[in-house]
Amino acid sequence: MSRDPPPESRYYRDRDPKERRATYFPNQKPEVYGEPVYEEEDYADCGHYAEYVDYSDAEPEHHVFPVYEKPSSYSIPASQPVPVPQPIACPEKAALAAGLPLPTLTAESRRSRIPRALRTAFLWCFGALSLLAYIVSSSYKPFSPLPSSFPLTSPAIPASSSDWPAQFSVPSLPEDYVKECHDLLKPPKGTYTDRLDKLGSKLSDTYAFVTEPGTTAAYYIGGFGPGSWSRSERPFLIAVNSTGDVTILTPRFEEARARLEELPKEVQKRATWVAWDESESPFVVLSKHLGRPSWVLDGEVRAFIADGLLRLAPQGPEERKEADRIRHAVVAIRERKDKREIELLRCANQFTLHAIRKTRSRMKLGITEGQTRKILYEEMKATGLKDYSALVLFGALPHGSGTEAKLGKHDFALIDAGGRWGGYVADITRTFFLPDSDIPDEHRSVWEIVRSAQLAPSNFLRLTTPEEPAMFSWLDDRARETVKKGMAYFGVPPQKGRAPDYTVFTHRLGHGIGLDGHESPYVVQGPLGERPVLTGHTFSQEPGVYIPKGGVGDKSVQGLGVRLEDCGVVYEDKEGRLRFDWFTGPVDKWGDV
Repeated sequence: MSRDPPPESRYYRDRDPKERRATYFPNQKPEVYGEPVYEEEDYADCGHYAEYVDYSDAEPEHHVFPVYEKPSSYSIPASQPVPVPQPIACPEKAALAAGLPLPTLTAESRRSRIPRALRTAFLWCFGALSLLAYIVSSSYKPFSPLPSSFPLTSPAIPASSSDWPAQFSVPSLPEDYVKECHDLLKPPKGTYTDRLDKLGSKLSDTYAFVTEPGTTAAYYIGGFGPGSWSRSERPFLIAVNSTGDVTILTPRFEEARARLEELPKEVQKRATWVAWDESESPFVVLSKHLGRPSWVLDGEVRAFIADGLLRLAPQGPEERKEADRIRHAVVAIRERKDKREIELLRCANQFTLHAIRKTRSRMKLGITEGQTRKILYEEMKATGLKDYSALVLFGALPHGSGTEAKLGKHDFALIDAGGRWGGYVADITRTFFLPDSDIPDEHRSVWEIVRSAQLAPSNFLRLTTPEEPAMFSWLDDRARETVKKGMAYFGVPPQKGRAPDYTVFTHRLGHGIGLDGHESPYVVQGPLGERPVLTGHTFSQEPGVYIPKGGVGDKSVQGLGVRLEDCGVVYEDKEGRLRFDWFTGPVDKWGDV
């Protein structure tokens, strides 16, 4: 008796689940997998009839499927049922050989069989009702492969909105830390005299340093800072000589009001007030009082004031060179922060990040940029921050003035915010999504590229020492190369030549931060970045990817913008290596804020 039944009556077990896809793509030629499970001779003595299976309106069973060696087409005609061998003697033996139960319907039961579609519908309804009963009667939570501490969700598995409040609660700032930040607000005795002495030591006897009301004045004399005194067309100047003594030049009619400024007592002892009348030149009055010195002008001095001072004391090439040397030395004083300044910056950034997190917890799909900004300002005010501001953008390139756009299901939300604490500024950017968002995988990949680019410079910095420091331009290069290599996967062509690649990462890596939101040093390639990275330098690292619609690369990443920004300070570790101490962050994983 032949052991090879005709092809139309042969069934085979699917031995490899990966190969199962062959049965679900009718345009692919069927292939034979495994060995015959059973043959018609095995059932010759049986009085039962096996079930006929019609594959015209259903996929093959999970474990077995028919194989046609020379089909006329790769789909089974609706009119052609697939016969199973007729009489079978031992259904148990057949089931054992097949590895699954086999239907053993008699002729009578076969005639009264329930239609397959009706049976399927019944099973689905029964399963749905059972699941509903389980949900109602137990503390059911949707399955998620993510750890319970993870506040957000993979794009493929949206979180339940009912679970979101518990997952996304934002803990309060530690009371002890908040108290420490408040204690920092009062500068210790000697703060300003030490700074004035440092400034005076950089000046020779024939030079005087001049600035206007602003952050430089606040740094050296503790007054006339941002928001304290408004500039006008009438010069109001602060000058410091080589002994660290201070001269405050004021319009006479403003003198009484100016003297109301509460300067530290240590500064008052060093300060001399000089008033000028409307009929006088303020530049001549100041020059005569100081003995006609040469000038070193702060970068905040406006052009018409610089012109008026330099006309009185023209500088030759050597004098200009010396003035530039002194100016750079003076700028370096503010660049390298002391311990109190660092902690004030940390407080400002921690408070700002806390406000962003609290804002995100109150956001929902459909909220507008303006509504989000209002919530953010409420949260920043609650922390005690001053002079706060923010950029809020949804589903757009993250450089712009913002609109009243609503947050869509597939949109990132970007918040770039900062406020002052003790005069020192925070600067943080987060690009994030909400629990009900459905972010495309390509956008998530770009977000991960930006995150890697933010980490690359600080990882590189660990290889350097104070004796052999990195240059700021090198840090920019590390981040930019990370973005370039990552975005090549999405079809973004690299910029030709040796110049820095600004194809999608369109700005510098970062900037210094302190009393000003943007100050030196600057983390950029070019002349401004050819400076060593030193301990005490505080700056931001804020890589980004920006691709307008119709721009370069795959369509899946066009119209997308992502930026992540955190600030920190450079320090030397116990092994003599340079490290970067982040004030906040950086983001650790997808979903972090």
